[in-house]
Amino acid sequence: MIETEILDGLPVEVSGRFFKTEDGLGLEVKSIRELEPGETIHNPEYPSIWGEFQDSINK
Repeated sequence: MIETEILDGLPVEVSGRFFKTEDGLGLEVKSIRELEPGETIHNPEYPSIWGEFQDSINK
């Protein structure tokens, strides 16, 4: 078993992809980094992209 430390509340940027599994969704992470203080990342397309993705895998 791999021991890990779980930290809560750190804002991060993640690059990766979601994929469909037999049990639901999986996430393959390509990279992850902690954001600098005050740095934010917003994608105005996110809510619609996520909804379209969920719709496509639930078919």
